[in-house]
Amino acid sequence: MNILMINFPAEGHVNPTLGMVKAFTDRGDEVHYLTTEKINHRWNIGFSG
Repeated sequence: MNILMINFPAEGHVNPTLGMVKAFTDRGDEVHYLTTEKINHRWNIGFSG
């Protein structure tokens, strides 16, 4: 299944969803996560654009 997640770029919004993203990918789903580059660079969590 393809899943699109769009999130506001703030810790209180992104942090809680990372566990959901992991659960989706662990079961074989493809997740596309959209937020700003600021979050990607700040946490270096490996999302590619």
